Amino acid sequence: MSRPRRIGLALLILLGLAALWLWHLSTLGPAWYAPPNPHDQTVIALADTVEYRLVEEVQKLRPAQDNRWTLRVRQQQINAWLVARLPKWIAHEHGSEWPSKLGTPQVRIEADGLSVALPVIEGGGQRIFVARIIPQLADGQLKVQVERIAVGRIGLRGESIANLLAMLADHAPQLMDDPQVRSIIDALEQRDSIKPEFELSDGRRIQLLNMRLADGWIDFDVVTLPPVE
Repeated sequence: MSRPRRIGLALLILLGLAALWLWHLSTLGPAWYAPPNPHDQTVIALADTVEYRLVEEVQKLRPAQDNRWTLRVRQQQINAWLVARLPKWIAHEHGSEWPSKLGTPQVRIEADGLSVALPVIEGGGQRIFVARIIPQLADGQLKVQVERIAVGRIGLRGESIANLLAMLADHAPQLMDDPQVRSIIDALEQRDSIKPEFELSDGRRIQLLNMRLADGWIDFDVVTLPPVE
């Protein structure tokens, strides 16, 4: 074999190995992705406790001078709720099931942002999509920036929002039709800010004033407002 052919063959082999390595990286989740066991009674108890405590804190009647309060939510609590309570919540609130092509989501909280990992089942295997999210609260408005999207351990080039929408459209089209999911997607796509406030059944309002992220937890500073007269 001539030297040019040997060089060409070597380059093809290297390209093939590089492609195989990239494919392998795309099938690997981030090192931190390890969702808890949904059948573990400790995990189930933690998820229930988190949900009950959140409802209790939100609904609590406070004196006017104590209407500002702080809620700390830990990464471990969120991930327990995602694995043990999210499917039941979707069934109760929306009358539907968690998409069969989607695995268990998991969140990682760091001081400079959040990472959300979501497995997508393809054939006999799965790939884990990871969205890096930066929440920003300013002038009473909440804006969520999708900083980047990765497949496994490979970052996707191009527009992060476009990559996220393409993934949802391909693997979970029913989510795109959900009104609440659609409103969140519209806000992300248009980069709109939203007012972080919701109304309770008795007319009182809960408004987010500030949030502080650290490794493993988020503090939410909240105010309970009286009903609008």
